[in-house]
Amino acid sequence: MNIRRWSSFLPLAAVVGFALAGPARAEDPIKLGMISSLSGPIGDQGSEYANGAKLAVETINKAGGIASLGNRQIALDLLDDTSVPAVTRTLAIKLISSDKVPVILGPFASGPCLAAAPVGEQMERALICSAASDEVTKQGFHYVFNRATLAGSFTSAGFAVVKGLSDSSGLDLRKVAVIYEDGAYGTSGNAQADAAAKQYGITLTDRIAFHTNTADLSPVVSRAVASGAKALLLLTYTGDAVNIIRAVRTLKAPVLILGSGAWNATMVKLGEPANGMVALADWNDDLPKPDVVKFREAYKTAFGFYPGTAGAWGWSDMYFLKAALEKAASTDPKVLRDTIADLKLKEGPSVGIMPYDTYGFDSDGLAINQIGRVIATQLQGGKFVTIWPEKVSTAKLDPASLK
Repeated sequence: MNIRRWSSFLPLAAVVGFALAGPARAEDPIKLGMISSLSGPIGDQGSEYANGAKLAVETINKAGGIASLGNRQIALDLLDDTSVPAVTRTLAIKLISSDKVPVILGPFASGPCLAAAPVGEQMERALICSAASDEVTKQGFHYVFNRATLAGSFTSAGFAVVKGLSDSSGLDLRKVAVIYEDGAYGTSGNAQADAAAKQYGITLTDRIAFHTNTADLSPVVSRAVASGAKALLLLTYTGDAVNIIRAVRTLKAPVLILGSGAWNATMVKLGEPANGMVALADWNDDLPKPDVVKFREAYKTAFGFYPGTAGAWGWSDMYFLKAALEKAASTDPKVLRDTIADLKLKEGPSVGIMPYDTYGFDSDGLAINQIGRVIATQLQGGKFVTIWPEKVSTAKLDPASLK
């Protein structure tokens, strides 16, 4: 499978279209907008998210495109916001006013989503973004949909995992320090910590904020370890998480590290320092579903490495958009918005690779089943394996990093 890769040598508005063989079509391809962070602090996750969407586009086009619209193909108008929210806003305006796209997939991450959301609302274009901040869906927007698990839900799920692993392993992990970046994502998750800790019987030993891209995070880690924590819950972006993990290993601190499954590909590349970390996600490549294996191998063939959670999101989200286009049988922005709001997928490629059984949004535009969609995986021997909940687990917690 040959996929045209995004490159820094291409213009900023890199159009990723696939002219593949299939049934004849009477009209030009359907141009769908996409904004992701292909560079900057969120670049690893954003690039993986874009890869999943690009793979889905190629697969959809090869299978015949959008049947209800005369088998029209999809052309993906993919833009890099460089992880800068101000750029995200500018690109959202461009996609809507100049490129005339009927819907936008993305942006990826809370800051960019918060920047683009008012644009989508004011210019009446649906956005399916990935934002851990609850602020995206608290503003009463009708055109903004958030496919992510919220940071608050992530915090609750993290404490649920700590309780579950403590119960199943016999280890005392219920003393937790929260380390969070001081932007929209981290502060949103931290705000839920007290209530979530009380719900799951967790003792909060410390809550430490820092500014993302801080070069030396060892003082933060030293403080967290000194608090008596047995586990660290990281509400951070990928680059900061790498620095924190390295600092933990340098200190040889016997603590369990819990973070985001969106970092998985980066953590595998990091190697031994990341071994033993627990990732909270709504996807892993060992989930016991047949479509997971097919997606995993197709992604590896296309890009040369296996996908992490963000790649699965991109695939799932693009197939959700395909289903919306099929049901709407229209590219009218308002019709598409209403279709996205009403659609609840229970079968097909969008849910076929996920641990949950329904993909859809509630009346606020938030992905349904927030806590129930979260699983826990652990990096063991260079591979993430699912360790919680038991119904989908393929391995047990390895306590080696706690010794």
